[in-house]
Amino acid sequence: MTQQQLGEAVNVELRTIQRLERGLTNVAVGTLIEIAHVLEVAPAVLFQETEVPEVKMGRPKKGG
Repeated sequence: MTQQQLGEAVNVELRTIQRLERGLTNVAVGTLIEIAHVLEVAPAVLFQETEVPEVKMGRPKKGG
């Protein structure tokens, strides 16, 4: 399911879903419950920590 599809399913804008994923906005409890229902998960799953792979910054080294 895309962010766009999720937003449409719970009647919020795409940018709201994007901001929620990045932790940049708050959301009503009812909306969280709707999101969990659409995703077919328990609401508690939305609060679980996830591992984010480390991203190395900088330019690639030249040569071999």
